[in-house]
Amino acid sequence: MALLKQANQEKLYDVRLLDKNKLRGFVSAQDSGKIESSLSDDSENAEWVSVEELSHSDD
Repeated sequence: MALLKQANQEKLYDVRLLDKNKLRGFVSAQDSGKIESSLSDDSENAEWVSVEELSHSDD
């Protein structure tokens, strides 16, 4: 049961569900702000692609 509770807690702050969880009152705006500010910036690991290049690569 502990694993299920931990999984549910992690999903509260999942970026895909955060807005819904705020609206439902499961997460406060203050709590989500704390979580967001604690996240590291991984932008240097991003791989940028051009949509135009991708669409022309099929030709």
